[in-house]
Amino acid sequence: MLTIPCSGHCFDLLISDVCKHAGVARALEFVNNMTQYFKNHAFHKATLERCQKAEYNGLTVQLQRPGDTRWKSQNTAATFLLKTQSAMEKAVVDATFKRECLTLATTEQHKAAADASRAVKNDANWSQLQMVVDLLEPLANSLDNGQSDGRGLAMLYPEMSSAAWTSRFGGSFVLFSVWSKDAFSNPLAWWKLWGTDIPSLQALAVRVMKMPVGFAAGERSFSNAATMQTRLRTRLSYTKLQKLL
Repeated sequence: MLTIPCSGHCFDLLISDVCKHAGVARALEFVNNMTQYFKNHAFHKATLERCQKAEYNGLTVQLQRPGDTRWKSQNTAATFLLKTQSAMEKAVVDATFKRECLTLATTEQHKAAADASRAVKNDANWSQLQMVVDLLEPLANSLDNGQSDGRGLAMLYPEMSSAAWTSRFGGSFVLFSVWSKDAFSNPLAWWKLWGTDIPSLQALAVRVMKMPVGFAAGERSFSNAATMQTRLRTRLSYTKLQKLL
């Protein structure tokens, strides 16, 4: 018997570990500081939204707060901050921003505004943030796949190196079409179609690729059941509960 843990939970913990790396943590601290600063100050947020509308043809980009334990939200918050980079750079040099935040504000407010302005103008912060988004994006996509209903192991690992297989097995593996992106977009279908040259490995691969990789659907069912069969509905039969779920 082959068992695997819930992939959604595993990728969530993996993103958590990656976020603890010093370089990643610095970039995420920049995200958190800028998001909090503009969300907690109504005037500064209004200045940013005005610059966004001028920069993005009347559209605004809402900054996202990262969650404490939902580690994918770190990538979401970083992505949304990157989307408004140009507007934010214009906001901190806006004449109104300078007059209200850097001139008329209190000493404490002046210091916070000056720190935010320096951080936004620092190109290294944005470059580092882009690298962090590029690093976390594949993990976030894998997390989404792992916690989606009906997902199998095949959908978590859609990429495979063709060189080793071509040199070792030959046969249909030498065909360029075998390794095209469209052909390999679904590894389970790929093994069924092209794995006939190595039938013993094909049989194992098909069984492994069909394995469920997450328990999110079961956990959602338990949560739904808890809201239906309460202490006031203890006589609800199992058959009735199944129909309600």
